[in-house]
Amino acid sequence: LERTTPLAMPALPLSSGTRDQRPWYASAAKIACRPSVLLPGAFIAALSMILWLREGLVDPNISMAEDPDLVRFSDFCGAPLDGAEGASPQGGGLALVGAAVFFNHGDISPVLDWPGDSGVEWDCAPQVMPRYWRRNEGVRFQVLGVDGARLERSFTPDFAGDGQSGDSNEYRCARGQLTGIGFRQMAGLGRHLAEAYAELMGPGFEVRSLDEKRLLASVVGVLITLLTTPQAHQAFKEGDELIIRALRNATSAAADEEAHAPPTPLGGFFDGAAGAETRTGFLLADHLLARWCHQKSWPCRQGDEQSCLSVQRVASLVAASERHAAESLASQPAHSEELVSQLAALGGPGAPHRGLALSGVEGPLLTSLLLRLFGDEVFKDPAMMRPPYASRLSVERWQLAEGGYYWRVLWNGVDVTHKVTGCSSQFPAGCDDATMRRVLQSGDARTR
Repeated sequence: LERTTPLAMPALPLSSGTRDQRPWYASAAKIACRPSVLLPGAFIAALSMILWLREGLVDPNISMAEDPDLVRFSDFCGAPLDGAEGASPQGGGLALVGAAVFFNHGDISPVLDWPGDSGVEWDCAPQVMPRYWRRNEGVRFQVLGVDGARLERSFTPDFAGDGQSGDSNEYRCARGQLTGIGFRQMAGLGRHLAEAYAELMGPGFEVRSLDEKRLLASVVGVLITLLTTPQAHQAFKEGDELIIRALRNATSAAADEEAHAPPTPLGGFFDGAAGAETRTGFLLADHLLARWCHQKSWPCRQGDEQSCLSVQRVASLVAASERHAAESLASQPAHSEELVSQLAALGGPGAPHRGLALSGVEGPLLTSLLLRLFGDEVFKDPAMMRPPYASRLSVERWQLAEGGYYWRVLWNGVDVTHKVTGCSSQFPAGCDDATMRRVLQSGDARTR
């Protein structure tokens, strides 16, 4: 049959032609963004939020709280590298004439491995310093023993690998070594001290350290950025020798005669059989905190991931180690006597008109000195019982324009003068010369 009516052609697809070849969702987005659509939508959303809040659907008491254990762990990884050191008090009329800074080492590889879990590696590769960090690398550092003898000491960390180039473990730390992170922390502390105490650099500058590699390397980290001020360049020229006096010659003499002499970390701080157990527990807790700082997993029994320590268990072990350390330190206040003598010399009759003294010490010795100044309050503060990496105690002596002296005590950059026994208010009204001298001469703060 012959059809006489023409067939109707179907409509052209949307993609044909050149006028609009965008996909459907692009056109929808364009429509949604038109003011006629967008503004009413925004108004409706805002109105809905207001009604939601008025109905009390949001509890105002709900807040995102941080886990205090995790905050405590993170605080241990490094003390703040700024603070009020050297800052003149409001009102003026005071001049800084002397300061003593006692600090512990920066980030280190653990002194003890976790029992049955020795496969964890720690990186001692050097870190690149920011270009804007000025450094003085022209001064040579010489360590002197307690008897004045020159000691040959290296400031480079010991490595656990074979030290061959290309070895994947070339920079794997041995036990108790200052890491690249730790050296950078100490260089950062040196920069802060350079800004705070530049005017004190001169003939009265003294440096001391425990004779432990991690402490000596930490002291050098502080010095290479501290010695960049104009005053330091005048006092120490290119190629000059700067003396670091050993506070405790723990690794020379008889110990050096034994090639495989076992390390004695914190030896002398915790004495006796009970002290050895306390020391081990304290250092193992340090190991756990170092894992947190380096983002490593908690230790587990071999082949049993279900046995891994929990955050709560780690927190319990850390707290227990600090309780035992507190008991040990409470019975041995004399360990800080040498450091107390340095503080007393800051205000003694033979003290230089202007002077700065630095001392690198282990955490427990720093805690012992804090205990001498603040008494049992130290036991209530975890950051004093176990000082974070690169912690510092700064003690300053200021002279009044009309005569007389005042002292300021700072812990990690915060003024804590009012916590010193006999100093009831913050600097400058807290500790006069006579009060501070009495504090230093009268023994343990807990007996006063």
